[in-house]
Amino acid sequence: MVPVEVRGLVKRYGRVLAVGDVDLTVERGDVYGYLGPNGAGKTTTLRILLGLIRPDAGSVRLFGRDPVGEGARATGGVSLVGALLSWGFHPVRTTGGATVAAGHALGLVVAAYAVYLLPVLVIASFAFFLSTVTRNSAAALVGALLFALGFQLVAALPGIGSVKHYLLPAQFNAWESLFGRGDGDALIARAAWTCALYAGIPLLAGWLYFRRRDVAGD
Repeated sequence: MVPVEVRGLVKRYGRVLAVGDVDLTVERGDVYGYLGPNGAGKTTTLRILLGLIRPDAGSVRLFGRDPVGEGARATGGVSLVGALLSWGFHPVRTTGGATVAAGHALGLVVAAYAVYLLPVLVIASFAFFLSTVTRNSAAALVGALLFALGFQLVAALPGIGSVKHYLLPAQFNAWESLFGRGDGDALIARAAWTCALYAGIPLLAGWLYFRRRDVAGD
């Protein structure tokens, strides 16, 4: 399968001929340089290849697929590889101003998702407790949402001072410390033990209730 195949490509903007009857074939393993003066139609051709604009005539195939007719289904993989080659291997500047390698940055993103999931697991634990007690999934879902909303309302109260840092909403922001914002490891450690405490209570209560109900045969 030929990676890139263009036949009779034409694109006009009014009376201006941007691309005139271009034929192009890039075989597997080829390294192709697309050179030309300003206005020669290089960018227009590439935009057609990526399905961003439609040609007036001719055909385009990327790995046997039509980017004009199929859109992202034809260009998704090419766009992803191009983005990685263009940006993914360069150093990245964090919000704290530090410059880190691309692999390190990817690791930070994965770690940030993991930290962000900690308070989410707390809400899921409360939903598990309610589902065990009520045997009603809808009630458990509504109760979990009210549980999360209650924390938000308490966190918004004036005069609670440093207590706010130990409430659930604050733990949703702990991931920011991975990118140089906040107090670093201290925020993540606090989020970890705080969320473990918040999640442990309903999980333990739900498990005990389940065991008691199971033994009683209810």
